[in-house]
Amino acid sequence: MAITIRDHQSVCTDKVYYYHHNNFGMGSDLHTWTQAVCNSMEKGKTLLEQTQFWIWNDREFCGNNQIQPLKCYFNLEIHCPESGEYPGREKFMTYYNDFPNCPKFIQDDRTRQIFRAAAIEYLFSNINIRLIQAAEKEILTVFGDQGVPEDMITVHLRWGDKKREMKLVTTEEYIDAIEGIATNHSIAHPKIFVTTESKEALDKLEVYVRDNKPSWTLFHYNPSVYGRHHNQNGGAGEVSPMDMAKRSNGAIGMASMISLLYAMEAKYYVLTSGSNWSRLIDELRRNVIDYKCGNCTHMVDLREAFSEHNW
Repeated sequence: MAITIRDHQSVCTDKVYYYHHNNFGMGSDLHTWTQAVCNSMEKGKTLLEQTQFWIWNDREFCGNNQIQPLKCYFNLEIHCPESGEYPGREKFMTYYNDFPNCPKFIQDDRTRQIFRAAAIEYLFSNINIRLIQAAEKEILTVFGDQGVPEDMITVHLRWGDKKREMKLVTTEEYIDAIEGIATNHSIAHPKIFVTTESKEALDKLEVYVRDNKPSWTLFHYNPSVYGRHHNQNGGAGEVSPMDMAKRSNGAIGMASMISLLYAMEAKYYVLTSGSNWSRLIDELRRNVIDYKCGNCTHMVDLREAFSEHNW
């Protein structure tokens, strides 16, 4: 399916559709783009991105000009100068995921997940080598002289503003899941990479491990983590990932991408499918990592989203 998507997007059709990113969460924006790709394929038309300032693009890394958003981290830039456009608002493709929008490829929840995973596979097959190089430069800082551990466990801690969409996973639930993986796979000294934006969640896990699990080792990529900030009224309050992306001029977006690259070095995963970022990790795990290693990975899903957010 990823090859089908690539072939479709590599040819300029007589008319094209455009897509404008929502500037929602980074995982949400990537997934809504995959749906727009499907919707355009249903109509047999190439999907182009409208140039814009995407909040997740690091201005220092990507530049200060408006670009097709996926050009920076993924080298995806499509131009069709000979193609015509639909008039006015009709030229923009919707990201709505109703089954009738793309029945050729999506008929139910299962086929929707298959298509999205394939589109994410296609997207990441074009990842910018400069991003990989940036991640490689930080390996020593994150993992030390030994490098990325074998049999590493990746844990995605999703707290913060996600409580609006799902019941947050407790520290105890994460601990139980890690213990289960370690026991079932005979891992005596678990090495755990924690990918998260929440300093509060990370601090709680680190304190618990320090006091109760001396044989465990935790790693994280510090630039991707931020704490609670003071709001305009002077009180402490949650800052959404989108707000942090804007405040950091996109630097948190690049940091999240680097953290994701480290996360994908794992063999075992503790995720929450109520989070778009966790689903993205799992899509890469299933379509890329498992394909390369002969289905060697294992994932534990701790939480789905509330039904109205289970997009």
